[in-house]
Amino acid sequence: MQVTREVLATTAGDAVAAAETIGFPVALKIQSPDIAHKARHGGVALALADAAAVERAYTDIMDAVCRAVPDASIEGILVQEMLPSGSELIVGVQNSSGLGPMMMLGVGGSLVEILGRTVLYPAPFGVDTARELLDRIKVDQLLAARGAPDPVATLDGVAELVSVISRVAFELRDVVVEMDLNPVTIDDRTGVATVVDALAVAGRLQTLSDPGA
Repeated sequence: MQVTREVLATTAGDAVAAAETIGFPVALKIQSPDIAHKARHGGVALALADAAAVERAYTDIMDAVCRAVPDASIEGILVQEMLPSGSELIVGVQNSSGLGPMMMLGVGGSLVEILGRTVLYPAPFGVDTARELLDRIKVDQLLAARGAPDPVATLDGVAELVSVISRVAFELRDVVVEMDLNPVTIDDRTGVATVVDALAVAGRLQTLSDPGA
């Protein structure tokens, strides 16, 4: 498992310099504790191929976000490497029911609601269970359709990632109410799973003894 290379920029010039260091193409994403869903507010630009595109996108994102969420605290814009196209998963955690953290796995990244291939399971669990969950949502078929040379072997690393996230969710169950890794991109050639974007929400957990629980 790996994460994308990224640099936080606070000016358009910084964004261009970061993109040149990382290498084109890049993505730009607004960074604000007040904005959980960046694309919804015009806070994302993808596949920027040169310095001019990065400079324009930086200005466009700032303008769009300031109009959409004028009171948001803006930390800057994240300049992030663009990955080659690959199979996408969403890996999420919900921990607000008072029954402990529940893992959610889905195929499709941004298309998860359209494809409808999701599964829920209580955390934590091991690699074998993770493999079973991936089998349920037919990730191997997705990999095979995209030409992965060995879909079964590819899933080994993905299952390890899912298992690790489930254990982290359980260890942080008293402070984290939600986690969202979307998308997790699987390189169809190497099987390496990369977390492209992640969100964790901390807060007071409701328990079964709380009034109104």
